[in-house]
Order: sequence, then C-alpha cells, then structure tokens
Amino acid sequence: MKSLKFLVPLVLVLSISIVLPCELQHGLGFSAGQISGIGFSYRQMRTSFGFQVTAGFISFKHDTEMSPGHTIPYDRDIWVPSEKIIEEQSIERETHGSAGVNLFLILHKTDKSKFYFLTGVSTFFTHERIKVHEYQYKLYDEAYSYEPTGKSYNESEYDQTLYGGIGLGLELKITENIRFAFEWPLSISDEGDVYMYIPQAGLHYFFK
Repeated sequence: MKSLKFLVPLVLVLSISIVLPCELQHGLGFSAGQISGIGFSYRQMRTSFGFQVTAGFISFKHDTEMSPGHTIPYDRDIWVPSEKIIEEQSIERETHGSAGVNLFLILHKTDKSKFYFLTGVSTFFTHERIKVHEYQYKLYDEAYSYEPTGKSYNESEYDQTLYGGIGLGLELKITENIRFAFEWPLSISDEGDVYMYIPQAGLHYFFK
C-alpha cells in the first residue's frame, strides 16, 4: 500500500506533463545570410538561448571544348604573329559553398514571437577547376594558322572569405510548427570589410 501511495502522485505528475503542451525546440529548414551561411539549417530555440548550424553548396560543369582555331592571311607589312605558345583558359567546373554557426540570447518572448540578440561566424568559398589549352600560330604558305598544339592541363583556383558579426533577430510563429526568422547583423570579413545593410532570414519547421 505504501508503494501504491507513492506511485499515484508520480503517475498524476507524469500524466499532467504529457497532457500539457510542450514548446517545440528543434527546427529544420533553410537559412540565408552573411553570418548564417546559405543552405539547409538546424535551429534549436530553448527558453533563454538557442543556436543554429547552416551549410550548403552548389556545383556545376561548364563546356570546355577546344576552339578549332582560325587562319589569318600572311602580310609582313601589317602584322606578324608570334609563334610562342599561347594559353587559353576555360572554367571546367565551378563550386560555391558556405557554412555558418549562430548563437542566440533571447531578450523577450511572447506566444507568437521571440526577440533575440545573435552572434555568429561563417565561411564562404569558391572553387574553380580550370582547363588550360595551348595554341600556337604556325605559318603555312601564305597564311598563319592559329591552332591547338594538342596539349592541355588542369589548374585549380580556391577563394575563401570568413565573416563574423553580431545583431538582433525576430522569430515569428506562422503556424504551430512553421517559424520565420528575420535578422539584421553587423558583420566584418577577414579582409576588414564591414557590412551593416545585409539582412538574413530563415524558414524552419519545428518539432519536439
């Protein structure tokens, strides 16, 4: 009986906690911004703080077929081309990506919104795979022919920029599960450039 008396209030407490609505904390969606990054994101908002992780990239191929060349009539009085190797570059594949981490400190909340302070860091990168073709002017009788030598090789170019910043944000509850966030950060790049007029936004579906 003593054990039963102990179980009754425990069951009541558990039952009430199940019946009462629990605030949704975990969100999956899409975010875009300078310190958030651009892509799919996971967002977690608790009672007084939260965080968000975002990552995404795109990659596409370009046409890199070699030009067949052309022929120029030979006239020494007008122009004589050099017979040195000439390199022509074309982008074979182009990749752009970003990733970011943001932290939130909730300043005020209502049933339909959250107003918060935010800080975060992000990185944006670009990678280009370049095809280099070699051409050469060759003299044939009365004309110079600009034609490929048959040699080509690949090069890569990589560029990365880091951003960090602070700002304010507002999260609005559109439905019980869908939330829209609008944020306005002050950010600085690793090259010393300062940006203030680039807002960021996100749309997430929240669940328990």
